[in-house]
Amino acid sequence: EVKARGKNAKGKTWTAAIYIPPAYSSIKSPKVVLLNTSIATSGVYFKQDHIKNPGTEDAVSNDLLSSSVIHPSNAEADALATALYVMGSEKGWHWVRENNVQAIFIKNDGTVLDSRLDSI
Repeated sequence: EVKARGKNAKGKTWTAAIYIPPAYSSIKSPKVVLLNTSIATSGVYFKQDHIKNPGTEDAVSNDLLSSSVIHPSNAEADALATALYVMGSEKGWHWVRENNVQAIFIKNDGTVLDSRLDSI
């Protein structure tokens, strides 16, 4: 999670790139300009089974490598990114569009879905 306030030392807005694991180096890392807002990403890059399905406690297994949410509140961005990751791309993307959330999904096949580029 990252919260950016104001501008950097050069007077420019902050830019954050979404981490892409080396095994997925063919995926171009999406970049996000942050001005007084946050970005949070959920996925299983480093710890494969730490995100659990509610009720079953089984590790989540779906078509997402990660889900990221841009939101003024760091806590809300974090909670939404995890919830959307658990939903998977189809249900999560439907929820993003229905609720006008700024989100970026990176799918296991390399597809990048970016609501900032999609008319919601």
